[in-house]
Amino acid sequence: MSTDAAVNAWFDTMDLLAADTAGGSSRRAANGTRLLVGGAPLATVNGVFTPESPYPDLGEVAELAAVAAAELAVPWCLHMRGEPSPELLEIGARHGRTTRSATTFMTCAAGDLRLGPPDGQRVPVRAVTSAQGVEYQAAVAAGFEVPAELFGSFMRGPELDAPGATAYLAGTPGDPVATGFGVLAGEWLGVFNIATPPAHRRHGYARAVTEHILRSVPYTGVFLTSTEMALPLYESMGFRVAETWTYLT
Repeated sequence: MSTDAAVNAWFDTMDLLAADTAGGSSRRAANGTRLLVGGAPLATVNGVFTPESPYPDLGEVAELAAVAAAELAVPWCLHMRGEPSPELLEIGARHGRTTRSATTFMTCAAGDLRLGPPDGQRVPVRAVTSAQGVEYQAAVAAGFEVPAELFGSFMRGPELDAPGATAYLAGTPGDPVATGFGVLAGEWLGVFNIATPPAHRRHGYARAVTEHILRSVPYTGVFLTSTEMALPLYESMGFRVAETWTYLT
């Protein structure tokens, strides 16, 4: 299973969500470099994203970074697969993007997943739409321990109803204990927003909503990004680390 194919599916998903998010947009240069605006004042969902590895088009990165600096009124980043080259670091420094962070990109073939019995869920999981967007966004923010205002209109509007996208809340109405978001991109399923508020952690709720998403539609492969804390959970389900991504903010 190709990591490049999974990464391309991730970018297809970002393009889809940007098109359906208020204030979102996606601009693609000839060699694939993107200027993505996710519609929220979060640096890691806005900026210049490089799908080519290990040699992104430096000219495109520099050009789109200049556009981002001139036009974006929200925090933004430079994204790259793997470690940034000295040239990429220089482009980042030129625009004040010098703070580094990383995330882990994980993949799994459908046939390699290790899931529990479908009737073994500890908590009800329901699909929601933009009609429940305010509740969903608040639950996602609580799970990531950030103010809901930090998301702006992101994750509460039309992107929840985008083709192939489904948002999920675990728990009873009015008392969500975990969130999730699945997006089908061709033969790939992307898993996002797996988050549990601190008071509800270590009860299997994140696993429950993740497994629910993984059973929701047919697909060939699945991808997600993981924090260090969540790595053991996803590895126990069959995911493997495909690569590490760097963000300069």
